[in-house]
Order: sequence, then C-alpha cells, then structure tokens
Amino acid sequence: MTLRIFPEYERAHFNLGLARDKQGEIDEAIVHFSEALEIKPDYPEAHNGLGVALARQGRLEEAIVHFKTALQLQPDNGNARANLDHAIDLVGKTTKK
Repeated sequence: MTLRIFPEYERAHFNLGLARDKQGEIDEAIVHFSEALEIKPDYPEAHNGLGVALARQGRLEEAIVHFKTALQLQPDNGNARANLDHAIDLVGKTTKK
C-alpha cells in the first residue's frame, strides 16, 4: 500500500526486502533491496540486506561488496561486520576445495 502512494520511499522497499527474505523469496528481496539503493545509494542497512540475500544465493563476491559498502557508510554496523566476516570465511572455504 505504501509503495503505491510513495513509490520512491526507500524504507518501504527495504522493509519489503526484509519480509521477502524472511519468507524465503530471495529474488523478490533482492529486487526490493536494490530498489531501495537506487533511491538512496548511501543506505547502509539496504546494502547489508542485499548482501545477505545475495549470500543466500551463493553470490558471495557480490555480497562482500555490499557488506563492505555498508561498513564504509556505517563503520559501527555490527551486523554488516559479522556478515562480511562470515562471507569472507565462506569464500575461503570454497576456494580451498
């Protein structure tokens, strides 16, 4: 409803991204996180959310870029830091095989 009235409301896209991710609708989550970032490129939470969704699809290198961006924008973002560390660890494990 909110997006019909305010299609440029980045927070609504972010919230829909979170909801879709929680429901396992990862492609839809990515669409909404990406839309939030088109509206507001310096939105650290949306970068982190997009990173999580990309990581769920196994797109770890792309996820790492978004986690790093979230941390550049908000250095004290503990979730982005933990997600970045985890993604880097996973990349290291997949390259060792």
